[in-house]
Amino acid sequence: MIQQEKMLSAGGRPSCGPFPDSLVVGWMVIVSGVDCGKFFPLTYGKASMGTAESNTLVISEEYEGVAEESHCSISLTKDDRLFKLNVCGEENFPVFVNGERVAGSFILLGREEIRLGDLKLVFVALCDENFFWPEEMIPGGETESAGELERRDWEELGEIPISSISWDMQRCAGDVSERECLSDEQRFSCFLQKNWLFMCSDSMLGDRKEQQDSSGYWNNEEWAFFVIVDGAGGHSLGAEASRAVIKTASRYWKASVGMPTPEPRLWLESFFLCANEKVRVETYRGGRASVTSVLLHRSGRCYIGHVGDCRAYHLRGSKICFRSKDDNVAQLLVDQGLLSADEVNGNRSRHQLIKALGGSIPPKMGYRELEYERGDLFFLCTDGVWGVLDDFLIAASLSDASSPMYWKGPDCEMRQREHLASSVQSLFHSVRFLSSCHADNASCTVVSVSPLSEDGAEGPDRRFFD
Repeated sequence: MIQQEKMLSAGGRPSCGPFPDSLVVGWMVIVSGVDCGKFFPLTYGKASMGTAESNTLVISEEYEGVAEESHCSISLTKDDRLFKLNVCGEENFPVFVNGERVAGSFILLGREEIRLGDLKLVFVALCDENFFWPEEMIPGGETESAGELERRDWEELGEIPISSISWDMQRCAGDVSERECLSDEQRFSCFLQKNWLFMCSDSMLGDRKEQQDSSGYWNNEEWAFFVIVDGAGGHSLGAEASRAVIKTASRYWKASVGMPTPEPRLWLESFFLCANEKVRVETYRGGRASVTSVLLHRSGRCYIGHVGDCRAYHLRGSKICFRSKDDNVAQLLVDQGLLSADEVNGNRSRHQLIKALGGSIPPKMGYRELEYERGDLFFLCTDGVWGVLDDFLIAASLSDASSPMYWKGPDCEMRQREHLASSVQSLFHSVRFLSSCHADNASCTVVSVSPLSEDGAEGPDRRFFD
């Protein structure tokens, strides 16, 4: 301990905290320049980095491009148990994580390379999901219980109470051999956020032994975030990969306090970087995941990020306004004119991914920004759905799922929920009916939206004025 302190204090660089009075939770290791090989221990609280002596981690002035006061900071609190890299936001002093420029708050999972000007550091976490200091040893006393922490997070995020339903779906009608073949254990859920959006989510096991699809949603008064994942990798790695992405999304949302501003694209890119690393670490580099995420703002803006072959659709009535591009060989053949779009579903190359989360080099996220109107739908699904139903059948199944008539009247919430739920169930009946005896996992999320106008009032359905 004493030798470490002397080494870190040499040249006017203090350690992050006094030993042995403070608990070490991780390290920042310098891997470039004059101080290569030296490290700073991290403790609970916030540690700022800069060349001035007032910073917690004092960087040598030999490194160019490092701000004098708080270029960035790293924090860990006893409550959220997340390492956050907080960027100050000055244009002249950018921060890069694994080669990608980041902004705002960025969750660190461990082994990330951080660059500030000429300075390169590697973040090493001691405290993670496998180890954390006992609560009674953490400075500031005991932490809250898991239940209390969850309730407090909801209050701090400003999330609105939502009416929710969750139940097991009944098996579809048919003979015994068909039901045994599909073995479709399903989970159906839905929620309504008054005067803004309504969501239904459904999944089917198919004839697989394990469900490797996952989905999740998070929302507050201004934003809603939806993620759907299809895991791959063989054995149980696919399920672990999909769960790792959803777990990352949940922690990332809470760490951002549900406010992905001012740059939604950077916010999504940072999420995909975190998810890629989480999949890589938790599956020992063997699992892969296709991910599609939709980020909605109440004003009528939508931001879509995706990697792999999970799809996002934007529908208006029976018209598909947008559909994300698959990152697979089949789509590559379509782009090269060697395969028609109608031949994709029946072509084996659609199962060959060219991009997925979980690799040592994070893939580039596909991105689209668009506007939506009242009554529009967003449909997220795995290839277990679109591999069975083509775009025409998907649009036809959902064409009447969000009719404007269901947004009116005293019982509009119940009627809207029942109608959208019925459309989703009908869609899955079609998936089961058209699936072979080798049916894949299938999952989808349908979001019906009703944005507000600029003055905060409920926005008009523009279709009434066309």
